[in-house]
Amino acid sequence: MKLRGIKDYDSANRFLDEVFWHWYNSRYPDGINLDLIFTVREKRKVNKDNTIKFKGQTYQLLPTNGLRRFAGKWVYVCGDQKAQIAVLCDGNKIAYNLFQEKGKILDNSSTVEETMSTTEKVEKKKKWKPAENHPWRGNFKLKKKNDNVTF
Repeated sequence: MKLRGIKDYDSANRFLDEVFWHWYNSRYPDGINLDLIFTVREKRKVNKDNTIKFKGQTYQLLPTNGLRRFAGKWVYVCGDQKAQIAVLCDGNKIAYNLFQEKGKILDNSSTVEETMSTTEKVEKKKKWKPAENHPWRGNFKLKKKNDNVTF
């Protein structure tokens, strides 16, 4: 503003409205997704079966952008304020399915908070306990036979 000879508030405001903001805003391309920019990103390496883990959940990456396999690649998992996530590889979004348990697929549009409440509802598997007459419960005693120890 000094170079333009602006010395009062009215001229400064007129300069900002007519010249400066148009120039300043033209420096940034249209179509920037601010929701994606203002996310928390965590880096993950894709497993051999095209899956990643994020916050205790397993995500199956689907073929996207001409790529069928992402195994060994590094991707970013982006979480926003609405608890929704996006998976990015080389700046491109990747489609995914969210697995709850082996063989069960959750809707890929569900949020992390929704899936966490869903997993809490799933009953825990009971620990397997051998029966009373199971060989593991047998009595193991050492027997001496010609100074050789056998079981």
